[in-house]
Amino acid sequence: MSPASGAPPGEKRDGRPLPRNGHPRNPLITTTSSKSLQGGPVDERLIRAAAALVNSIADQARRDEETYWRAWKDASRVFFDRGVEVGRQQLGNEIFAEEEKFGRHMSTIRRLPIYAELEARRWGGRREDFGNPRPGDFKGFGATYEPPTTGAHVRDERGAA
Repeated sequence: MSPASGAPPGEKRDGRPLPRNGHPRNPLITTTSSKSLQGGPVDERLIRAAAALVNSIADQARRDEETYWRAWKDASRVFFDRGVEVGRQQLGNEIFAEEEKFGRHMSTIRRLPIYAELEARRWGGRREDFGNPRPGDFKGFGATYEPPTTGAHVRDERGAA
């Protein structure tokens, strides 16, 4: 009996006749005879060998894919670790360069006079004299400023113009 229809090979299935070879879906597949498509006998050993080759090709493809992904993971881990190492080295170099720059700046500052000495130069040593004019200070042009007492610019007692 045919598993698809429940009818013996060559008989009608669901009211329709089966194809000549008896397969319900593909007329090229032979189910009722042991002949090849060209009409010659089919050697069962060849069929088994072909099936084994197909299976071995599929197994090899699966192994190749697993090897590919394993290599991908290994390479990405190595490249990531190397990138972290390179990044840390670059960061160390940058920090070292900044520290050298800062060290040069600090040695320059160290050679400058102390703050008390700068105050003594500026004010003659006394902070109380800070607001007094010094020799060489700009004395202005001698013009005086008189704020307006009338007009639109003068504010009244409420603060409105």
